[in-house]
Amino acid sequence: MEEVNFNKPNKHEHLRSDIKPIIACMGSRIGHSVSEYGKYINPQEVVQAFDIYRTKPLENVEEIDYAVDPEILKKEGFKSGGWGGGMGTYVISPVDSKDKFSKDYYDCTVLIATGLNKKTGENISFVSHQKLSSILGKEKKIFVNDLEESLDEIKNKSIEKTIDVGILGGNYAENDYYKENYIKSIELLKQRVFKKLGFYPEVIIGPKTIRGSETIFYKNESKKVFVSISSPDDITSSSFTPGFNSKDLRKKKEGWNSTKNEQRT
Repeated sequence: MEEVNFNKPNKHEHLRSDIKPIIACMGSRIGHSVSEYGKYINPQEVVQAFDIYRTKPLENVEEIDYAVDPEILKKEGFKSGGWGGGMGTYVISPVDSKDKFSKDYYDCTVLIATGLNKKTGENISFVSHQKLSSILGKEKKIFVNDLEESLDEIKNKSIEKTIDVGILGGNYAENDYYKENYIKSIELLKQRVFKKLGFYPEVIIGPKTIRGSETIFYKNESKKVFVSISSPDDITSSSFTPGFNSKDLRKKKEGWNSTKNEQRT
């Protein structure tokens, strides 16, 4: 597998100088070639992150699984939409200090929000997993309400200028339906984050340009999200688009579309 590099983000003005942003570390499920915004880290770190969860589920790990009955999720403190096509439509974890695990991001997106707890000084976070056709359709109103409640909660619980939000996942590979849903979903997420927190979130990894799915494991203490990729296609440096700030979404869309047009000619 070819190693995947991502550019370092611009300065995060919404964070204190001593607060690091969320970092993405990614690789395939075979090989686990990993990069951290261009700085290579120990490939075993991502292997260990997933193997620990698979072989010994821990009490301090929450699984964000939208295939679980929404009523069960709600009893466990999650926010969740209804059923759609035999599956859930979205799940938002509680705001707490646990690590988070979620799988099967085909065209879905993930939003991660983190901050320093005012009372304890430790990192707290929540993770959401949303199916785009649902949150842009009949579930939009309830999803927006639930997301804004979670953003308010982490804002109220966190020390000022320690909150960061990152987005990843999505599909820009298959057809115009998926592409347009991705654009609309990022617009929706960035507007809600800006409304509640006053800054535009980073898209820490852009959408896939290949078929497949991602599994993520978020380490709350280190603020690292490990991304494991499964795809029938070869995974190369062009399999994902680089990260960007969500306020630049429309500009990025023009670049992606022009690249696709050039490849056809």
